[in-house]
Amino acid sequence: MTEIGKVAKIDGDRVTIHCRPSAACHSCAGGLCGAKDREIIARNHRRITLRPGDSVEIFISTGQALAAGLRVFILPVGLFAAFFAGAPRVLGVAGEGPRVLAGLTGLALGFLFVFLTSRGSGRLPEVVRVVPEEELKALAAAEAERAGVPVS
Repeated sequence: MTEIGKVAKIDGDRVTIHCRPSAACHSCAGGLCGAKDREIIARNHRRITLRPGDSVEIFISTGQALAAGLRVFILPVGLFAAFFAGAPRVLGVAGEGPRVLAGLTGLALGFLFVFLTSRGSGRLPEVVRVVPEEELKALAAAEAERAGVPVS
């Protein structure tokens, strides 16, 4: 999967990139996907010369993206279920309230674990190249045309 965005900040080999939804996103009336401006932290292992404001292409493999999604959702939800189901045995109470509280504790621990283990740069997207301005204009025009947005 590739994404194009503008360099916002550079800190060593870590680059903060501001990404915006494509023209196709703006033409959608549903808005259910939650597409919005966002910042992505990527790594620059290729040591490409970058400046804030440069447009860059970043890449993350489909496998990495899928694994990240599974980590972010499956582990916390699994811990919620385990804590919820195990609360009567461990806490010795069968009431709904303590079980829900135990489940929410498991959910929070799952998210905390995911946050702490994903802070390393090993799983970050990678900056592939600087995208020339002419190519950006051509991509924007093609995207707008596919989305049915008039090009000025």
